Amino acid sequence: EWGYYSKGHVLLGGGKGGQGQEQTQQFAHFTTYPMALSPHFARVFCRLLFIMWVQLHERAPFRVVEMGAGSGQLAYDTQQCVRTNALGLAPAVWRRWAAAFEYTIMERSPALRKRQQSRGLRSVAGDAQS
Repeated sequence: EWGYYSKGHVLLGGGKGGQGQEQTQQFAHFTTYPMALSPHFARVFCRLLFIMWVQLHERAPFRVVEMGAGSGQLAYDTQQCVRTNALGLAPAVWRRWAAAFEYTIMERSPALRKRQQSRGLRSVAGDAQS
């Protein structure tokens, strides 16, 4: 109820490209590395997740939970990396990896959860204490 996101503030994004000064200021107010380096940061993260999956003997399902994902940019970019085989995996390995991969956001802010879900992301209510 007291925090920035708990009050319903949602980063609008798209500050580049003339979307309006107000959007640019809101976007610049608080951003994180995944947003600033999208989609490159997610590819590095995706590669690390893939290595973990291999070391876990291709566990299925392979579940990733991100807590407090903000706009959901990291989740979106990571899932795109998996779906499009951006790592360039052999087709048989990629099919197993894509089939095993699950990504869920745990978000306490209803406004951000709604935004994440509008992007096609799986987002559930909760935080690290629930």
